[in-house]
Amino acid sequence: PAVDAVLCAITAIAAKTSTPAAVGWTMQAPIAVCALRLIWQVVLFILAVWNGRDCMRDRVGVLSKRVQEILAVAFPYVIGLLYVILYIARLIGDPPAATTHLDGVGLWTLSLGGIACTGAETWFTLEALPLVRDWTRRRVDARRAVHVTRLNADLLSVEADDAAGVAMDSAGSTSPLSREEQEAKEKAEKERKEREQRGPTVKNLTVLITPDWLLLIQATILLVLAAVSDTMIPHYIGMSVSAIVKGEADGTLEERPFTQPVMMLMIAGVCSGVFSACRGATFITIGSKVSVRLRHSLFDALASQEIGFFDTTKTGELTSRMTQDCQKVSDQVTLNVNVFLRTLVQTVTTLLFMFTLSMQLTVVAFISVPITAVISKKYGGVMRKLSEKTQKSLADANSVAEEVLSSMSTVRSFAAENLESDRFGTKLQVFAQQMRTQARFYTAYLSSTMILPQAVTALILFYGGKLAMEKQMQASSLLSFVFYLQTLNNSFSTLGDFYTNMVTALGAATRVFELRGREPQLPLGPPDGSESSLARVQG
Repeated sequence: PAVDAVLCAITAIAAKTSTPAAVGWTMQAPIAVCALRLIWQVVLFILAVWNGRDCMRDRVGVLSKRVQEILAVAFPYVIGLLYVILYIARLIGDPPAATTHLDGVGLWTLSLGGIACTGAETWFTLEALPLVRDWTRRRVDARRAVHVTRLNADLLSVEADDAAGVAMDSAGSTSPLSREEQEAKEKAEKERKEREQRGPTVKNLTVLITPDWLLLIQATILLVLAAVSDTMIPHYIGMSVSAIVKGEADGTLEERPFTQPVMMLMIAGVCSGVFSACRGATFITIGSKVSVRLRHSLFDALASQEIGFFDTTKTGELTSRMTQDCQKVSDQVTLNVNVFLRTLVQTVTTLLFMFTLSMQLTVVAFISVPITAVISKKYGGVMRKLSEKTQKSLADANSVAEEVLSSMSTVRSFAAENLESDRFGTKLQVFAQQMRTQARFYTAYLSSTMILPQAVTALILFYGGKLAMEKQMQASSLLSFVFYLQTLNNSFSTLGDFYTNMVTALGAATRVFELRGREPQLPLGPPDGSESSLARVQG
């Protein structure tokens, strides 16, 4: 914040001699954003100090804590959106006649410096707010301890018994320490429970395919070849269209100048199809091996558990984990590794072609990247929790069905068919409710991620037309760039889906990895250090 304040003050002094305010071209708008950042952090600091006091039991304290959390989370997103608006205004607008070189230098200095300060303040300043709150709380506790000590001293002066007074003084002075020890103990217990409840990570999922590293290398080579072939398709499409348009303008269409780019387009398409098919077949093989290993390891882990584990865990849940959850995890891991590697290579090659066509348009194309990344991250976090709840509700329904079908004679003897049907239907209703919640979040996520690329495409066409008018870019290059932009948008959308799908797989894998890693309370094998052999068995 100190660097931010100095930067804002220096540019504010320089802005007095600049031209009248013009959004996207002069320093006034970035200075306003800088001032907003500083005010925002001051408000967060005040709220942190306020929340450090013992006012959390009333409604005002709870509301202030909630406001602080919302402001801290929204800070980088709102500031980033304001900078995006500034850049868009610069792209679609014309420079005022009175702008000077100082305006441009100040604008870019404030913009780039502001973005750097925003990132630093998000990662360091905002992360220090809990420390400010704890420091304030310790100060308040210390003052109260001193106040309690003084009150006890006054009471002790009235008492005649010095021993009782010393005991009261000692109790009054040590009570704050015992409270701190209790808070530290509760904090340690909370951290321990969080570590126990923390589910598997993406690294745990990707480790499942490492035994098949030879097939993975083969699939990687094939997907690189397929991605390069896919990237060449827009290039030859643009060349073909440009050759047709140029031949029509020059009157040379009879010579068929488009033959060579069309033939290259066909070759690229054939290579893309062959390499993609081989890559897909390789990943199908990897997926089958992952599924077999995951199910086998889970079965071995379950078979080694003590008998009491099966008394407390329903058979329907275990079979659901071994069938549906294992299949979902293996499918998502192999499919998403396939899609991620293919999309990553395709994105890199597409960006290389885009940079060769126009660096300005390529930079503009990245406007939607941070917004899409933020939306995908938030959506992925929500979907992970919903996936865990969905898989649990489905496992509960399966356990009810398993229980009823395995004891149908008992159910029939008590005429409890309708009762069990209602119980099973209740479990299915919970599952359906979770799926409806996923559908609502998916609607908001997909609509936003599909609207943003189209908006960026419109901005690219507007700015590209402006560059073509200024003779800085050819129309044929703009056409090829638009084709590459569509490919890039699809790649970013696929990467966002990859993150979401991996998070969903993490939700489904939580219970599977928990069962695989569970240590039996009564091991089947001999104790450590002892030997077990059939030769020792007598009788």
